[in-house]
Amino acid sequence: MFCFADYRFHSVAVDILKAPPENDNKEIMTWRSLDLVETLLYLSDRGLYTQVQEMFKLPIQHCPDVLVLALLQINPPVTVLRQDLLTNLIPIFLGNHPNSAIVLQHAWHSQV
Repeated sequence: MFCFADYRFHSVAVDILKAPPENDNKEIMTWRSLDLVETLLYLSDRGLYTQVQEMFKLPIQHCPDVLVLALLQINPPVTVLRQDLLTNLIPIFLGNHPNSAIVLQHAWHSQV
């Protein structure tokens, strides 16, 4: 299994999270790569929407806070998949998630 966390990458700023993700879980660490998220969103806009959307199922289930922060921290444009992911993820933080307040505050002040 290839893990982006084993190489240099631009990381999602997760230091603001009340309950940060585990650093030893390589599946979650991979999703801290802003470069990976940007590249996947680019590919989704180039005809691979369904395939890329499928790839995002793991972070949606296991580290939605990291994924939301990544989506808020990457550069424009706001692609269709990026908007769809944010639309589906924000309700998670309207519930009883340990990082709800931090994520919602970060989203409120974001330019996305």
